[in-house]
Amino acid sequence: MRRKVGIIVATFDDDYEGMAGGYVHFFEAAKRWRDFDLIVYAPELARKRIALELPQAGFVAIPSCDGLVKNRALLFLYRMLAASITLPRRLRKLDAIYPLTHFVADILPAVLAAPRRTAAQVHHLQDAPWRRPGTMFHNTLAYLNEAFGVALIRHWVKSVVVVNRLVEVELRMPRDARVFLSGNGSWTIPIEHAAKPASERAGVVFVGRFHPTKAIDELIEAWAIVAARVPGVSLTLVGTGDAAYVAQLKAGVERLNVETSVIFTGLVTNERKAEILGGARVFATATKEEGFGIAAAEAMALGTPCATYALPVFEEVFPQGRLSAPVGDVTKLADVIVRLLVDDPLFLRLANEAAALGASLSWDSVSRVEEQAILAVAR
Repeated sequence: MRRKVGIIVATFDDDYEGMAGGYVHFFEAAKRWRDFDLIVYAPELARKRIALELPQAGFVAIPSCDGLVKNRALLFLYRMLAASITLPRRLRKLDAIYPLTHFVADILPAVLAAPRRTAAQVHHLQDAPWRRPGTMFHNTLAYLNEAFGVALIRHWVKSVVVVNRLVEVELRMPRDARVFLSGNGSWTIPIEHAAKPASERAGVVFVGRFHPTKAIDELIEAWAIVAARVPGVSLTLVGTGDAAYVAQLKAGVERLNVETSVIFTGLVTNERKAEILGGARVFATATKEEGFGIAAAEAMALGTPCATYALPVFEEVFPQGRLSAPVGDVTKLADVIVRLLVDDPLFLRLANEAAALGASLSWDSVSRVEEQAILAVAR
């Protein structure tokens, strides 16, 4: 029996090309749903992306004011109000509703329409504004946005998908709600020939969205220490983000005099990303906020060990194939990167662990869990 499922994406942002993990996770899972007829409710600017990723899905435009309003918070507020007014009657006709995020702009229209037929997904919960990298103003707005969305989920939604157990504990859902653990996947393209032998691997790579929560500035500071201790190696930064933030990162590279060893690639194809990750000796990240870590999972699928901060989420989902440093300790992060660069036995052991862990991650498994979460509330 096929179900009609509505996907609410009022929070769609046109910086998707920055590789936000939530978008990647959703699209890869949704591509594998076989018994759902999807209708995506999103602003007009998302139409092209939805057609590319989910060509069989229907599309309904949410009224938006893109181009007129530049402030992201105001833009999402307008979309939320527009969706809450225009969508409930349409949404009530569906068998189930699945908002893309746990933010209030996506959750509120679903709760107003059919809360008992809504399943939600929560990838991670934000730190308090003063503990989160970025400006206090934007962090506070994001925190309040999330807080209202989570409150709606706790009160109304009875089926929730999380990607790790830490989120389940933090979420504190009531006893009559069902919480589904989906985990995450890694690659969707053939990567058999992307992983190079250990003897041919060199350098360090970061892949991801350029955002203050990724603390790429701290990774660059750590790199200045690494480059002084291991001459001739390079750090490749794959991805993009806000132009001002990218310019800030490049200025930091110049200030630390490591221009000759840091490479900014911008966006690359999946195939090129696989080549870069599969040829690197180390995947390194200083991120301070993750729900899972898709880029780290992709690196591990290619047998590339990871150097990270000791985030609780990494301790849970990547117990092997990785070395960690205390959060915010740039010197210790540099130390673990150097160890992976110069200690061959350690590298080989962690590379084997990483490959085994990466091979265990499956988008098909993620898709099946999320299907069950939606079916749990479907009419």
